[in-house]
Amino acid sequence: MTVVLVAPAQSADGDQGRDTRTQLQRWVDVLERRGHDVYLVGPSDLPIRVQHHVAARLDVADTVQALADAMQGVPPPIVLLDGGVRGSAVTVEEVESANGTVVLAEPHERDDGAARMPPDAPLRVAGDVVVAAGSSLHQLREWTHDGVGLLRVDAADTAAVASALRVMGDVAGAQKWKSQVLPLTTVAAVRAGVRVHAMGAGTLPWRVSELDGSDDPDDAEERRLRIAAAVGPAQGVVDRLVGIPLAERLAQLFWRLGVSGRTLAVLGVVSALFAGVLVSTGTAIAMVTGAAMLLASVIFDRIDGVLTRARRTASPFGAWLGATTDWFREAAVVIGLAVGAAAVAAPKWALACG
Repeated sequence: MTVVLVAPAQSADGDQGRDTRTQLQRWVDVLERRGHDVYLVGPSDLPIRVQHHVAARLDVADTVQALADAMQGVPPPIVLLDGGVRGSAVTVEEVESANGTVVLAEPHERDDGAARMPPDAPLRVAGDVVVAAGSSLHQLREWTHDGVGLLRVDAADTAAVASALRVMGDVAGAQKWKSQVLPLTTVAAVRAGVRVHAMGAGTLPWRVSELDGSDDPDDAEERRLRIAAAVGPAQGVVDRLVGIPLAERLAQLFWRLGVSGRTLAVLGVVSALFAGVLVSTGTAIAMVTGAAMLLASVIFDRIDGVLTRARRTASPFGAWLGATTDWFREAAVVIGLAVGAAAVAAPKWALACG
């Protein structure tokens, strides 16, 4: 994944600049450690250790032009990220794996009893598509969402967005704009006719400085938060005492191992078919083993759903696969029971067909 990290204006000097530079270095270290190519757009003397540094002055026009330059010749899709935000690398990777051009956004919270101050990155979203985008320089009425510092540009849209950014940079230079840069990228994309989808940060915090007493949560804490939210409410006492803790622990294990939800769905089908074969023999040991395999199939199915929601990778095909898995599991066990009972009961074929 290619991440273009934009140094905010606060990274120049002072205590706030020192904090911002620390946050910039954190993003670089985390993303490079996870194997991503990071291009930092900022002053050449910025004391940040990074493999790729695109020099730019801390003014809007030069930074926007440098963004367009950084997008040239790098493997798409490209994630444009505000280096001053605090967020999750898992969320960045989820946005990167989404379809199309995507902006990270959150619903705008309105207080009708107070004066409404426009945000830095107002968005009007219909369905999940951004129909209008603004910034502190581009007024937008009746916005529904706030952009939160991340735009993922799809391969098909890279040239159009880069060209629109160059125009935006020329205008910014002529009018001497002073503003946050990242909101201008979404404005440029929407005005270029690019279809931009809005995506939320999910259960992980974004623009939050503290998480359980730590400024920088590690991957394990991020996985735990997503999985806990994805498990859902308990379906009875046994589920609360056994099912949920087991599902959370196994989901964390499979996530760390890189096992996909579809792999778990296939394992669920195989376990159910094996359970049906064992039950069909009619022997006591095979029946017990078959029951254990059936339980394993149910657990695989449960973890498949948890991981799919936690990773936010749900799809129509995945929903069809889940329903098909349930049908195979039920059919395999019922047919296995009928065949096993037919071995010791009469009329055998009538019972087997039943």
